[in-house]
This record gives sequence, C-alpha cells and structure tokens, in this order.
Amino acid sequence: MSSTTTESRPFVPDRIVASLAQLLAFVAAVAIFPMSLLATIRFASSPFEVFIGVVLGGVLASVMVIIGMVTPSAIDTRRP
Repeated sequence: MSSTTTESRPFVPDRIVASLAQLLAFVAAVAIFPMSLLATIRFASSPFEVFIGVVLGGVLASVMVIIGMVTPSAIDTRRP
C-alpha cells in the first residue's frame, strides 16, 4: 500500500462556478416572468386566475433573483 498523497485541485475555480450560477439564475428570472404572463393569458379563464398567475409568476421570478444573490455566499472560497 502506498503512503503517497496526491493534492487535488478543482478543474474550475469556485468563483467562476458561483458567477455562472448567479448569471443563470438572473437570466432565468428574466425569462420566467414573461413566459408566465403568456401562459396566464393563454390558459386563464377568470380574472382570479389571471391575478394568481401574475402574482405567482412575479414570486417565482423574485425567488430566482434571490437565489442569484445568495449563491456566491453559499460557496465557501476559503479552504483550510
């Protein structure tokens, strides 16, 4: 059995992964809201359904923005 140790380095730095995840979350937020509005217009049959569709589309887009803002702090860049 060998007692040598190998040091592993990440293929992509954590800050690049965090930036990419943040960018994807922001792009998804920008894409989700108009698509939810179009789906609401197409499939809603009452004013209440239109209201719920617009509200839930806005909530989902807001959650994606929050995920994008929290993602960089979730990745720990300090290694011991």
